[in-house]
Amino acid sequence: ASGCAPSNSSTASITITPMPSATISYATPFCQGSGTAAVTQTGVTGGSYSAGVGLVIDATTGLVDLNTSTPGSYTVTYTIAAGAGCPVFTTTAPIVINPTVMPTTGFSYTSPVCSNGTNPSPTGVAGFTTGGTYSAGAGLTINSTTGEIDLATSTPGTYTVTYTVAASGCAPSNSSTASITITPMPTATISYATPFCNTSLSETVTLNGTGAYTGGTYSSTPGLVIDATTGDINPNASTSGTYTVTYTVPASGGCPSTSASTSITINAQPTAGADGGTVVCDNSTAAIDLFSLITGEQAGGTWVRTSGTGGAFNSAAGTFTPSAGATTSIFEYTVNGVTPCSSDVSIATITINAQPTAGNDGSTTVCENSTAAIDLYSLISGEQTGGNWVRLSGTGGVFNAAAGTFTPSVGATTSTFEYTVNGVAPCSNDASTAIVNINAQPTAGSDGSIVVCDNDTTTIDLFSLITGEQAGGTWVRTSGTGGIFNAAAGTYLPAIGATSSTFEYTVNGIAPCANDTSIASVTINPQPNVIATPASQTICSNTSTGINLSSGVAGTTYSWTVVQNGVTGASNGSGGVINQTLTATGSAIGTVTYTITPTANGCIGNPINVVITVNPLPDVIATPTSETLCSGQVTGITLTSGMTGTTYSWTASATGVSGATNGSGTVINDVLTATGTTTGNVVYTITPLNNGCSGTPVNVVVMVTPKAILTATPLNQQICSGSSATINLSSNMPNTVYNWSVNQTGVTGASSGLNVNTTSINHTLTLVDPFVQGVVVYTITPIVNSCPGDPVQVTVTVKPIPNVTANPDQQTICSQETTNISLTSSVPGTTYSWMVLQNGVIGAMPGSGTAIQQTLSTVSFVPGTVDYVITPFNGGCAGTPITVTVTVNPKPQVIGSSSYSICSGEFTTISLTSFVAGTTFSWTVVQNGVTGAFNDSSTGDITQQLHTTGSGVGTVVYTVIPTANGCAGAPFTVTVHVKPLPVSAMVPGTVCIDSVTGEVLSTHLLDTGLNTVDYDFTWYFNGVVIPGAMGSTYVASAPGDYSVDIINTNTGCTSDPAAVENTVTVVESNPGILMQMYVNEAFSNNPTITVVVSGTGVYQYQIDGGVPQSSNVFTGILPGLHTIVVTDENGCTYIEDTIYVIGYPHFFTPNGDGFNDTWNVWDLSDDQPNAEILIFDRYGKLIKQIIPGGSGWNGTYNGEPLPSTDYWFTIRFKDGPNLEERIFKAHFSLKR
Repeated sequence: ASGCAPSNSSTASITITPMPSATISYATPFCQGSGTAAVTQTGVTGGSYSAGVGLVIDATTGLVDLNTSTPGSYTVTYTIAAGAGCPVFTTTAPIVINPTVMPTTGFSYTSPVCSNGTNPSPTGVAGFTTGGTYSAGAGLTINSTTGEIDLATSTPGTYTVTYTVAASGCAPSNSSTASITITPMPTATISYATPFCNTSLSETVTLNGTGAYTGGTYSSTPGLVIDATTGDINPNASTSGTYTVTYTVPASGGCPSTSASTSITINAQPTAGADGGTVVCDNSTAAIDLFSLITGEQAGGTWVRTSGTGGAFNSAAGTFTPSAGATTSIFEYTVNGVTPCSSDVSIATITINAQPTAGNDGSTTVCENSTAAIDLYSLISGEQTGGNWVRLSGTGGVFNAAAGTFTPSVGATTSTFEYTVNGVAPCSNDASTAIVNINAQPTAGSDGSIVVCDNDTTTIDLFSLITGEQAGGTWVRTSGTGGIFNAAAGTYLPAIGATSSTFEYTVNGIAPCANDTSIASVTINPQPNVIATPASQTICSNTSTGINLSSGVAGTTYSWTVVQNGVTGASNGSGGVINQTLTATGSAIGTVTYTITPTANGCIGNPINVVITVNPLPDVIATPTSETLCSGQVTGITLTSGMTGTTYSWTASATGVSGATNGSGTVINDVLTATGTTTGNVVYTITPLNNGCSGTPVNVVVMVTPKAILTATPLNQQICSGSSATINLSSNMPNTVYNWSVNQTGVTGASSGLNVNTTSINHTLTLVDPFVQGVVVYTITPIVNSCPGDPVQVTVTVKPIPNVTANPDQQTICSQETTNISLTSSVPGTTYSWMVLQNGVIGAMPGSGTAIQQTLSTVSFVPGTVDYVITPFNGGCAGTPITVTVTVNPKPQVIGSSSYSICSGEFTTISLTSFVAGTTFSWTVVQNGVTGAFNDSSTGDITQQLHTTGSGVGTVVYTVIPTANGCAGAPFTVTVHVKPLPVSAMVPGTVCIDSVTGEVLSTHLLDTGLNTVDYDFTWYFNGVVIPGAMGSTYVASAPGDYSVDIINTNTGCTSDPAAVENTVTVVESNPGILMQMYVNEAFSNNPTITVVVSGTGVYQYQIDGGVPQSSNVFTGILPGLHTIVVTDENGCTYIEDTIYVIGYPHFFTPNGDGFNDTWNVWDLSDDQPNAEILIFDRYGKLIKQIIPGGSGWNGTYNGEPLPSTDYWFTIRFKDGPNLEERIFKAHFSLKR
C-alpha cells in the first residue's frame, strides 16, 4: 500500500520450450527404377520433408520413389515448424540417383583371316561399352582385355568369341558373341628339268606343297607359251630365253594369294643381226653402244675391231668411245652358236666428224639492288664466237641477247642464260650456261611498340610489334631489365619490377646483300595498390559511410563495385571517398561488400574488399494499434518486432483518463479509468531499440468510453469460391451480442444477423460467375447491455478457382527435341505448376510457368512417354489438374559398314539396319570418277550399279539419313571405292600371208599395254580360248577376231567382255608380185620407168632411196642403174630390183691415156648386145658399124685417126613394155 493506494498483486506464467533438433541421412547413391529409398532420421519427429524439382518424395515419411524420380543429385530438407516460442528448424541430407543403362556389347571380327596375317581385333557397335572380358574355346589365343587374337599361337579353325561386361553400379551384366574363322596359309614349290631346246614341243612341271595349294594358275613373262592350268610349256612355240614361271595359289579363306617361282631357259639358233652404222663427232665422249648400230642380234657375242685407229674400244662391253684424232672404224660382232648351231657375224661402221664448242659454264652472285650490267661472256670460258644467247629461267632485270649482257633489278630472280654454238650435221649444237644468282635484299620490317603493366602475365609476341619483316631473323635485347626474354621464340614476358625495354630484330643478308634491323619497344608501367580507411565499418540503417581511399602510386584512381545483402543504397562508383547512405531492407543485419580496384597509367591493381555491416532499425508492432475501452479496463497492448532481441520503452500522455504510466517491456498493461463523462484517451509513444539503433516510434491511442469494443478478425480475408469464410468476433466487454449487415457483389451465400450471441460468422460463399472475383462486406456492431459499440467492417474477397487449358493437349516429338506446351486459363493472372511421370524417357522435370519447354530423350530404341500433371493456381486457389501426355519417339541410327570396295559394273550391296523398328533410309550421293549412283531411299539395302569414268579408282560417298516415326537420325556416311576394270590398249592389225603357199610372212603383235605382275590374261581367237596364251601380249599369225580377258590380281577385277577395247580384228594381207619394170623414151631428154606389180594392196614406189610415191611411173630419170623398191601400207610387200636407163657418151678422147679412149652405147651391152650402131661423119659418110657388146670405136678410119669434131650415129634397138623396135639418131664429139 502507498498513500491512498491499497496493496495489490498479480501473477503470470511462463513456459520455456527446448529448441528442437534432428538429423536425416540416406544410403546414397541409388539406381533409378530400384523401388524406394528410406530415410534414417534421429531427433524430433513430426517434421516435413521436401526436395528440389525431379525428386518424388513423401513429405511425411521422407520415402523417395526411385522409379518415378529423375536421375540426378538432390538435397532433401527436413523442416520442424516453429512452435512453443521456438523458431523453424531445418536440416538437410544429400541423395544421388544414377540412371540405369544397359551395357552395349555387340561386336564383330573381320572373318575369315589367314594364320599368318595381322592379329585381328574386334570392332564394337555404336556406343560400345568398354572394360569387359573376351573369352573363347580351346585352340584360340585371345587377349581377354582387348579381344586381339594371336594368330601365331592359335590353331586354325572356326571359333565363337564371347564378350562379357560385368554388372557395375546401376549397369547390369550383358554379353554378346561373334564368330571368327582362321585359315591355314598354303605353301607350294614348282620345278622343271631345264634348260630346253626350242625344238621341244612339250615339257611338264613338278608341283609340291602344303594346305590348299592345288588349283592354282601358271604364268610367266611374255614369250613363253605355257598352259595356265597344267603348267606344261611349249619351247617350240616360245621365244628363246630365260623365263620365270610363277605358280599362283588364289586368295581364299582370308589368306592372301601366294605364289612359287622357278626359272627355265630355252636356247635357240644364234643370230648376230643386220649390219649398221652411225656418224659421230670427234669430240664426242659418249660411249657408243655398238649393239645399237646393228639390229636383230642375240646377246652373248664378241666384238673385234677390223679397221680404224684411235678412240677407246671395249670389246667386252661392246662400246666404242671416240677421241680427238680417231678415224672411221669397222667393228665385227660374232655370236657363237651352242652346238650344233653355227656362229654368225654382223658389221658396225662408225664415221667420225668434228664437233663445235660453246665453252665452259660459269656463274656469279649479285644482290637484287645492283644496277651494274653483267657481261655474260665473262662468266663462261673457252667459247667459240658466233653463238647465240637465250634466257632459260628467271624473271625481272634487263637481258640483252645481242650484246650478251644482263642488268639486275629489285625483284629479279636467279636466272640462267644459255650460249649456243650451232654444229654442222651430224654434230650436235654445243651450249654453255651462265648463271646469275640474285640474292634478295633482306628486310627486318618497321619498328613498333606496346605499353603494358609489370603485372601483365601475357607473353608479348615481339613479331606482332614490328610489321613487314622477313622470317629467319634473330632477336637481341638492347635495353631494359627484368621479365623473361626468349630470343629464339621472339617473345617477352613482363614481371613485377621490370623496366621498359627495347629489342632489336636483325635479318642477315646473303652476300653481297647487307643485314637489316628493326626495333620493338615495350614500355612497362607499375601496378598500383589501394588503402581503404577504415578497412571495415558497422553502421545503423540510413547512415552514411565514410571510406577514404589512397595509394602508394601517384595519380591512382579508384572504382568499386558492390555486393549488398539485405541492404539498399550501395552502388557502383568511382572517386577518392565512398560516401553512400545505406538502408537495411529487412529485419536481419545486412552487409555491403565494396570491391575497390585501383588504376594508374593504364595498369589495374589488385582489388581489395571493404565490408560494411548495416544494422537494421528495429520496428515495433503494437497489438492493438489503438483501442476503445470501457472505463476500468486494462489496455493489454502487446509489443512485438520483426527483429529478434528488440526492447521497448514508452511514455504515456493521458487526457480525461487516469492509470496511464511510462515504462518498458513487451506489454503495456495499464488499467484506464475515464475521469469524466466524455470519452478520454491515452497516447502511448513506443520506441524500439536493437543493437544500439533506435527505430521509429509509434503511437497507440487508447479511447476510454463506456462503450463495448468489437474485435473482428480477420478484417480482410481472401477465400476460394465454394469455401467457408470465418470472421471471429470478440468484445472487450462480456455478454456482447452482434448485429451485422452484408453487401455482396458477384457472390451468393452471405446473410445478415441480429442480436446474435456468437463468436464467429461462418458463411460458405460462391461466385456468381465462376471466373470473376467477388466481394462481401460485413458491417458488424457490438452491443453490451444495449450499448452498441463502434461498428466494424470486415471485407471478404472471393477468388475464382482457376482452370487450365494445354495447347497441345497431347504431343509427339523426337528424342532430344523440346516440348512446347502452352498453358492458358480463363482466369487472368493464373500460374501453373506440374509434376511428371516419365516412362522410358529422361529430361522431364517438375516445374512451373506458362509453357512447358523441356528437352526429352528416350533411354532405349522404343518410344517412351511423359505425363505432365498440370495444376493451375490463382490467389492461393488451386484448380483441377489436367494430364498432358508427350510421346517421345527415338531417333534411329544407321548400323552398317562405312566402307565398301567393288569393281566397275558391279552392284553395291550396302546393308542398312537400325535398332529402331520400321526405320527407312534416304541418301544423297557425291560421286567422283563414277557414274550410276543416285539419290534414293529404301527400307534396307542400297543396290546400285556403279561404273568408273576413268582409269583410276573412283569413289561414291553415300550420306544416309535414317527416319522412323517421323524422326530423322544422325547422318551416316558410307564410302564405296569403285575399282576400274582392266582395259586393253591393243589395236587392230594385219598379218601378211603368201597367197600361193599360205606361208605367214609377218605377224601382228597384240599388246594390252599391261604387265603380268599385276594382271592375268586369257586370249581368245574367234571366241575360242587359245591354249597357253596367258601373257600380256600375243602374236597373231592368222586373220580373225582376237579378244582377251584380263584379271587385275591386285583388285580382283575382270575386264568387261563387251568392251570394244578388249576385242580387235586382224585382217589378212598378201604381198604384191613384181611383174615387170620397163623404160620408155630411152635416149630421150625425159626417159620414164614404169613398174607393174600384181596384187591387191595399196602400194608405195621408191627410186634410189628417194621419197616414196603412190604413182608407179618415174619421170625425168637420168641414164644409169636405178634401184626400185615397192612396199604396201600393211608392211606385207617389200620388192627391191634394179633397172638400167639407157644413155650414150656425148664425147670421147682417144688419146691412149686409158680414159674414154673408145666410144660405144655401153648401156645396151647387157640387154641388147647385138643392137646395130652406125657412125657417120658430118657429111653422112659411114665411118664405122659397131654393136654394144663390142669394144667400141677408137676414133680411126682405115687405121688413121680422124680429126676432132662432131660425129653422128644411128642405133636400132627395142624399147617399151612390148619391146618395139625403134631407131634413135644423135651426135657426139671426138676430142683430142
